[in-house]
Amino acid sequence: MALDVYFSATPNGWKISIMLEELREAGIELPETRIHMVDLSAGDQFTPEFTAINPNQKMPALVDDGRAVMESCAILQYLGEKYPTPLYPTDERRWDVLPWLYWQAANLGPAFGNKLSYTRYINVPDGEKAHPLERFGKESLRLVAILGRRFEKHPYICGDDFTVADIAAFPWIRAYKWAKVDITTQPSVVDWLKRVRARPGVDRGVAYGVPKDEVDSFSKERRERYKARGAQIAANENSRRRSDSGLESPAQLQFPDPQMVSAMNKEATVQQVQLMGHRIRRLRRKNKLTQPALAERVGIPPSDLSRIERDELRVSLDVLIRIVAEFNVGLDELMGKPASGRGRRR
Repeated sequence: MALDVYFSATPNGWKISIMLEELREAGIELPETRIHMVDLSAGDQFTPEFTAINPNQKMPALVDDGRAVMESCAILQYLGEKYPTPLYPTDERRWDVLPWLYWQAANLGPAFGNKLSYTRYINVPDGEKAHPLERFGKESLRLVAILGRRFEKHPYICGDDFTVADIAAFPWIRAYKWAKVDITTQPSVVDWLKRVRARPGVDRGVAYGVPKDEVDSFSKERRERYKARGAQIAANENSRRRSDSGLESPAQLQFPDPQMVSAMNKEATVQQVQLMGHRIRRLRRKNKLTQPALAERVGIPPSDLSRIERDELRVSLDVLIRIVAEFNVGLDELMGKPASGRGRRR
């Protein structure tokens, strides 16, 4: 029997490596643990082998004696239940911990992740990402302030004990400089960050996947490599999308202006549908993409794209957003009225 951990050196990956090391620190004798490095930029997460383990095609994942578990916080809960320690209470106190574990998954991770992606990885003009930068920046600071109020009362998120809630939050808060989220406005959060980082199990856990001398401060070369890899993943280069999927991660979506989203949600007239089909076809040809290639990139069957371009099928909201992101164009180019003489089908 062995634990197979599918890992990459990212905040979500470090949650699991920290948990493994903290369990060992607590005296748990884990079975043989095999770490499988997942190369996200090479598209390892889209392979049939990995998809069989994690249908969501995201890292990390765990296989324990034939049982596959996906989602980082679910893995933390699984390991906490299987190997009881104060990291995850098994009595009523678990309800002091579980809500904060889910809070990280639903709030802190997405906010910091999107702020990081728009800050470092999505290569579009600043004006086009001003709205998401402001939105996710403010949300990240709001969440940090919530933690700040918690730490004014006790040393860890759920009280006096270090738990899986702290493990889940730590890798994201630790990335505050890379994400450009100023946590120094909350001194108690800075103190918590130092307190958690000083733990021996955490010290070993954050060393997974990076050179020893770069655990806390990446070299310039590594920062550039991470930036390039993040941009590559965000642009979905060298990766395969599932035909029934949306975007593979929030980072791959250029956040549209709220007024544009409102316009997209309105019922499109027949003329608008026709114009969108015409313009999508024009953009595809301008970018020298075949129908199958564009269909794969935006995650729809080629037959559907063919029908869209022939004005036989309305463009759904999610597909339209993906097309906008793919070509880096404004929605007005797809939905607005054409210049005189440009709306006629050829």
